[in-house]
Amino acid sequence: MVMSVALITPVFLLCLFTLVKMDDNDADFGQGFDVNIHEVPYIGTLRYYSKEIEELGSGMFCMAIPIKNRVLLSAAHCVFNKNHNDVVVILGSSSLRIRSPTTRMLSVSYWSWHPLYKMLQPPYDIAVVFTYDDIEPIAGAIQYAPLNLQEVPKGTKCLISSWTRLADGVQKRSDTMQAIWVSTLDRKFCFLTIDAPGYMCSKSEVSNVGVNTGDLGAPVVCNDKLSGITCFIIPTRGIAFNTAINVYAKWIRASVYLYFKGSPPTVIPTASTTATRRLVPATPNSVPLRSICSQWKVLSVISIHVIFMIPTFDFDFNL
Repeated sequence: MVMSVALITPVFLLCLFTLVKMDDNDADFGQGFDVNIHEVPYIGTLRYYSKEIEELGSGMFCMAIPIKNRVLLSAAHCVFNKNHNDVVVILGSSSLRIRSPTTRMLSVSYWSWHPLYKMLQPPYDIAVVFTYDDIEPIAGAIQYAPLNLQEVPKGTKCLISSWTRLADGVQKRSDTMQAIWVSTLDRKFCFLTIDAPGYMCSKSEVSNVGVNTGDLGAPVVCNDKLSGITCFIIPTRGIAFNTAINVYAKWIRASVYLYFKGSPPTVIPTASTTATRRLVPATPNSVPLRSICSQWKVLSVISIHVIFMIPTFDFDFNL
C-alpha cells in the first residue's frame, strides 16, 4: 500500500502537464511513428475555439473518440471543471495544423465526467462529450470506434495514438499524428499498483520509453476496438494506466440514454459556429434534449454498482 501511494503521487501530478502549452521545436520521435487518419479514423481532438481561430492546432488540449453520432469519449481529467462553451471537436485529419477536405469542426453542446471522479484521484477517469452537430462518418477519415466489452488479456498488443511525440522526456506537439505499440500487463499488478479498480495497464513493447505525459487522454485500441483511455503514467518504467472501457460500458450507455431520453439524435445538422451558438428547434416528431445534470443521483448509483462489474452483454447504442 505504501509503495502504491509512493508511485501514484508523482504520477498524478504529471496529469497537470496535459494542459501545459507545448512548443513546436523539432525533436526526435523516439519510439513514436507516423500514422495517417486512414489508419486511425476514430481519433478526434478537443480544442479551444478562441485559440483555434488565431492559430490552427494551438487550441488543442485533449483527445476525444467518437463512438456514436454526436457522442464521443474522453478522459475526465481533460474536461473536469471546464466550461464547454468555447470548445469544439475536430475530426477527420491526421495533421494538427492543416485542414484537409475531410476535416470537420463540431460545437460541443455538453459533457459529463463520471460523477465519482475527483481530480488527480483514481478511479473513474472517463467522460462523455456530446456535440450539437451530427458526426457523419467519412470513409478513411471519420469512423465510430467500436467498444471492447471484455477484459483485455495480458500480453495483448495495443496501439496508442496522439499528437505528442512519444519519446523519453519530450513534451512537444507533433504536426502529424504519432503512434506507439504497447502490451497489456497483468490485471493484478495493475490493481495492486494503483490500489483501485477499473484500470488496464500497458507497457511499451521495446523499452522503458513509452507514453508521454502529453499523451494522456489518448485512445488505447486493442484488436481494433477501443479498450482504454490513457489516464496517468509511470514515466521511468514506460507504464501507462488506462481507464478500462469494458468496466464503464454500462455507465456510458446510461449517460447516452439519459442525454437523449431514450431517443436517437434528432437535432438537424447545421454549420458549426461557436461564436453564435444556438440550439436547433425540435421538430414535432422529435424529443427535446435535456441535461443529465439532474440525473446525477441516478448516475452515481449506477456507477457505484458498475465499477465492480465487468459487463458481458452485447453493447448496442441503438436505444
